[in-house]
Amino acid sequence: YSEERNMTLGEKIREARRKCGLSQEQLADKMSVSRSAVAKWEQGRGMPSKASLQELCKLFNLTEEELLNEKEQYIYTFDYKKDSFNAAFGFYLI
Repeated sequence: YSEERNMTLGEKIREARRKCGLSQEQLADKMSVSRSAVAKWEQGRGMPSKASLQELCKLFNLTEEELLNEKEQYIYTFDYKKDSFNAAFGFYLI
């Protein structure tokens, strides 16, 4: 018996990045963000902006639904603020 759990957004980003053979630095360069931003996303200490999320989907050939789980979709749909810190803060309050 094994309990299935949903991967976090950060885990999905890390897995997709690795499947594409990219380092955090290479992904950051492709997206015009810092490597530390990518690291924070993967560690769950921050969330990408809506524009960055869309760019990740393009790079990884994924839909937003595939990349986000249900709670994260709710935040981007209803609670998203332009400041990525607020989006991340909202995620942890749920």
